[in-house]
Amino acid sequence: MKLKPTVHQPVVDKIAYLLAWGMDPEDDVEQLLSDVGERLKSAIAHDRCKKAYVKGQRYKLNFWVKLNGDKNDALVQIGPLQDRQKGGMRVAVNPRKLGNGDVELLHRTLRRIVGRSYYNRLMQAPLLNVLHIAVDIENLNLSRTIVRYKHGHRMTVVSKVVNQKSALVETMNFGSVPSDYQTAVYDKRTERLHQLAKSMLRDREAGAPLKANKVKQLRVLRGEPLMVRVEVRGRKLHGMPLHKLDGLTNFFGRFEFVALGGDPAKAPTLTLQAFISMVYQLGLRPALAAFKNTQGARAVHKFWHDRQCGWWQPDELWSHVPDAVRATRLFPPAAFEVDERADDGQPANEEEERVAPVCRRRR
Repeated sequence: MKLKPTVHQPVVDKIAYLLAWGMDPEDDVEQLLSDVGERLKSAIAHDRCKKAYVKGQRYKLNFWVKLNGDKNDALVQIGPLQDRQKGGMRVAVNPRKLGNGDVELLHRTLRRIVGRSYYNRLMQAPLLNVLHIAVDIENLNLSRTIVRYKHGHRMTVVSKVVNQKSALVETMNFGSVPSDYQTAVYDKRTERLHQLAKSMLRDREAGAPLKANKVKQLRVLRGEPLMVRVEVRGRKLHGMPLHKLDGLTNFFGRFEFVALGGDPAKAPTLTLQAFISMVYQLGLRPALAAFKNTQGARAVHKFWHDRQCGWWQPDELWSHVPDAVRATRLFPPAAFEVDERADDGQPANEEEERVAPVCRRRR
């Protein structure tokens, strides 16, 4: 029995945010940086952090905060090399890979390095720099589905990764190279199998014995249902406050899914096969235009209309994006609120009025 696709709620797959470390004109940035450097040395000596080597680095201090898992450490960068950057501190992490207690461990470590009261104050107004939102669709066969990306312009790049052995589509990427956003639709189960196979191959090349848990993972993955991921990758959010998440452009709304049918053996007519190929190659509008005033025009229009996937509800899904960011537990509730007094140049609360920055410029 064919199972109906099930759409899961949006999750945050990657996030990077900026904090206004050292951005106050009164701050003695060199002294702040010196203090952070000393505390960082202590954290590295106690195996809480490790140095990070970043390609094209834009910050003076780059380090990883060690968390509980193998590959879920948080990248932290402090001390911008250019004055025009919006935040003096940047934190990047994949919330999906965080385990129990990792969020608390991250904040605890950064409080020790930055200073408790100063860090707590900075976290009241984080700015988003990178945000990847993902939705998983269970029981969807990507190779038996047409994925249409609307509102693409001339410079939009559409690329596909196709399994040459089975001729199955595994990945489709949409978005121009310089764009602030890029989107992708890919076979999540195949991606996980590929990553696991590469890990097992690396172990073999290193002479390490085959681990029983990886063999078990492989068996479990092979038996899991089909899973397709739709991902919106906000690569340049330009320091967006969290309270403006509701105003983000709905990129889920640019996708349309059209089912070709679950049984490839029951192929459509030659006319519809030609139409489907043209949609893949040229896009929907040129394909419909090619059949205009032909005997097959009515058939292709009916085919496209009847095969629309009603389970894809982009507006409802996108409305849950702020909830997905809250669910990471990275930010305090106050970070999502609009502070009108702060916009007027007044202190946001009494505590902010009392607590001075860690260092002021020497006069």
